[in-house]
Amino acid sequence: MNPLTQQFKKYLEEVLDLQVVLKTWKDKDIFPLFLHGLYDFYQADIFKKNYLILLAKTREVPKVICKHIGLVEEKTGIPCIYVNSRVNSINYKILINHRILFVIPGKLIYLPSLGMDWVENCRLSRKFQSSHKPLSPVAQTIAIYALIHSGQKNFTLKHLAKALSYTSMSISRALDELEGRDLGSTVRKDKERVFHLRPTSREFWKALLLLLKSPVRKRIWIRCKESPPGFLAGISALSKFTDLAEPEYPVYAIGYKQYQTLSLATCDEQEDGSVELEVWHYDPSLFATSGHVDLFSLYLSLKEIQDEQVEEALEKMIMDILC
Repeated sequence: MNPLTQQFKKYLEEVLDLQVVLKTWKDKDIFPLFLHGLYDFYQADIFKKNYLILLAKTREVPKVICKHIGLVEEKTGIPCIYVNSRVNSINYKILINHRILFVIPGKLIYLPSLGMDWVENCRLSRKFQSSHKPLSPVAQTIAIYALIHSGQKNFTLKHLAKALSYTSMSISRALDELEGRDLGSTVRKDKERVFHLRPTSREFWKALLLLLKSPVRKRIWIRCKESPPGFLAGISALSKFTDLAEPEYPVYAIGYKQYQTLSLATCDEQEDGSVELEVWHYDPSLFATSGHVDLFSLYLSLKEIQDEQVEEALEKMIMDILC
């Protein structure tokens, strides 16, 4: 084990307070020959996540490093950590801007997927997220989108930003959050950041359950002479997919931004011709189909209801989706 390898291992163990086992990467023949002269390749499991460690033998400019990392991640599908004992402040800031994971032994760690977005001189930064803290609204939106399109498995940052109408920066931060919770991983392919789901949608959903919040911000009663705004939701939507009876008063959902633009005739409680309206944190139209809200958000909106029939109907609905 060369000096840089020893320094990296010791530094990571000091900072993370765990034993790091480095295994020589034996499948390096899949890489172009020129990379063999530039890096020593190791494999490591860190907090139950698999990483490929690239220990640099030479100094390269960030543009070249990014190209090499992208090539290795594309060949292996494994996130890479770049290690070099000498990286100046200008270059490591460029690496950060390109979301390259790296370690400068004894000086600096940039591993946002492990909850460390800035660790310097062995002083740990604030943990990225508490393990049981609910996901941010953007991260939850990505998670639901990924569940609905689980057959796709891989999602580029650019695609998610366009599909969900968020900025690239917001999506990037949310992907860091999801990766930091071990809900998926990101690699670079053709200079594009790509998010990979957990192996199956069932596993992904199970891991998400404790982290997802109800989309419902509040519920109100409205008088409605014409078609209600929004999409069928609540028990009304659940009854369409299970044996549960329809409620006496229909339930619909709209996003908070839409709610702010409408002039609604509200009432204190249900009355003839009234509708229960759920006002959501995010726009249900993002995922709605055939006039009703998506079934994952529907589950989340009803999971706190203490009713055995509703609980059974929800579980049946979800199992039908995930099987």
